[in-house]
Amino acid sequence: MALELIGNMLHSYLYEELRTKQQLGYHVVVFVLNHDPLRTVTIEIQSELCPIVLTQRIDSTLANFRKYINGVNVDEMTESAVSLKSGKLSSTAEEATHFWEKIYSGSYEFDIREKEAAALQTITKEYLVEVWGIYFNPKTYTRVDLQTWVNPPSIDELQNSCISLNAHPAPDHLQTPDGRTIIDDVKQFQAIQKVFDPPLMATKAIPKY
Repeated sequence: MALELIGNMLHSYLYEELRTKQQLGYHVVVFVLNHDPLRTVTIEIQSELCPIVLTQRIDSTLANFRKYINGVNVDEMTESAVSLKSGKLSSTAEEATHFWEKIYSGSYEFDIREKEAAALQTITKEYLVEVWGIYFNPKTYTRVDLQTWVNPPSIDELQNSCISLNAHPAPDHLQTPDGRTIIDDVKQFQAIQKVFDPPLMATKAIPKY
């Protein structure tokens, strides 16, 4: 639940910073996806800017997200989220979807909405800052990120674009200046992956909300 709450906050924050202030792209969206047992936070941006420079801007903005959290009234946000979770599903179709999702996943947690509403009320600003430090801070070793570039430029175009924008030294054919690996053959990348290889976890246990 902490990720869901942070996802809502992050959407407003990145929309204001990246779209309105920095004008990096018209389309800026943040959403949280649940791939049990994994949860992911997706940042989707449509921009003509060099992807490497765009990544640097995103990381810089995420680094300042802690200040945004500290300035937000978390109690008001949790109350709003609890109200949504506590409300009844609006139709029989929604109820059927809700129950069949729990049956299909094997969790059988038909009262999950009530549990989530209760969990939301226990979330504090300090806890959200802790979650930011573990999963969003660009400098933390526990953060795992995967970027997908739709209609990406060629390696040569990427090099020229970064040079023209005075970015870090242009990447070679495998890595960006900040150490990220560029995957140009997706099928080959998928073939060498393990079925499930969980990321490094923080030494301090985080409750599952």
